[in-house]
Amino acid sequence: MVFFVCEGCNETLKKNKVDAHAGRCRNCWAVSCVDCSVVFEGNDYATHTSCISEAEKYEGSLYQGDKAKPKNGKKQTPQERWMEAVQSATCPEDRKLQEVLTLIAGYDNVPRKKSKFLNFVKNSIALRDTTLVERAWTIYETAFKASAPAEASTTPALEVADKKRPIEEEASSSSVKKAKTEEEKPIKWAKLLKTALKAAERKEIDMQTLRDQILQQIQENKLSSRSEKELKKEFKAALKDSDKFAVVEVVRLQ
Repeated sequence: MVFFVCEGCNETLKKNKVDAHAGRCRNCWAVSCVDCSVVFEGNDYATHTSCISEAEKYEGSLYQGDKAKPKNGKKQTPQERWMEAVQSATCPEDRKLQEVLTLIAGYDNVPRKKSKFLNFVKNSIALRDTTLVERAWTIYETAFKASAPAEASTTPALEVADKKRPIEEEASSSSVKKAKTEEEKPIKWAKLLKTALKAAERKEIDMQTLRDQILQQIQENKLSSRSEKELKKEFKAALKDSDKFAVVEVVRLQ
């Protein structure tokens, strides 16, 4: 909030009180900013919406306040951006509208929602001219939207790393599985087939039943981690390559 001092009587004034004071103080030919001491004549003070602090003013090059803040510090809240828009809004070409903007800028917490803003203006400064109020709202809203921070266009490095990690883990997992498959001992198909057929009635079993029985045995005993499709191919090859089994409609032990 910017404060001014009357150059005629030295009274300290809020921005929204300057006009009223100038009307009753005969010696008020200008006002000066409390912080920067710049003198403003007439309505020039209305454009002065923000200023340096007293610490920055008197400490000069030794001042470490805002300069010490990190560039990536805390972002402004929407209400802070809104108040900045309210306090910096001007319309010098329209005296009536400028007076309204100046009066509103003197308040510390102007509502950001339109309905509440309209009620605030109506109750606080007793303004009934809806056209002026709407124009003031439009100026504030435009400035507020323009002050919205731009979204970052680049993907943070951490996010990129997180995306790469699952791919690397998947590749590593595939390599481990492949290595395990290569290290597995070969399945003794002949032994499994012979054992299953000896236990069967008449030493013969339907081929599909025999295959399912042996694959189930391999799975239960964890004899291989190969896929079912691969095991079926090996089963068929084992029957074909061995002369111990006769395959007609059923598989029979000779």
